[in-house]
Amino acid sequence: MKLKMSLRKKQRLIMLLEMAAVILFLVGVLKANRRIEMYGVLAILAAFTVDFKLWRCPHCTGYLGRRPGKCCRFCGKEVDYDAVPQDGDGK
Repeated sequence: MKLKMSLRKKQRLIMLLEMAAVILFLVGVLKANRRIEMYGVLAILAAFTVDFKLWRCPHCTGYLGRRPGKCCRFCGKEVDYDAVPQDGDGK
């Protein structure tokens, strides 16, 4: 999945999806509604799947992890979180 957005914007999107999924789950728990709870669980799994697919190094496509640093832990190159990929960037 290739999205023409910076890693910072991808990070915000992922965080928004994760928060919405957790809120959905908690609403299901508070309302004692199993169906909403299950939708919440599915939404949490979907959010983590999106995280794993989008949160990648632009150089080597390695997963950046939950606490990324300035450099990719796989290829060692510096990661610019505000750069928007151009055509042909990444793999």
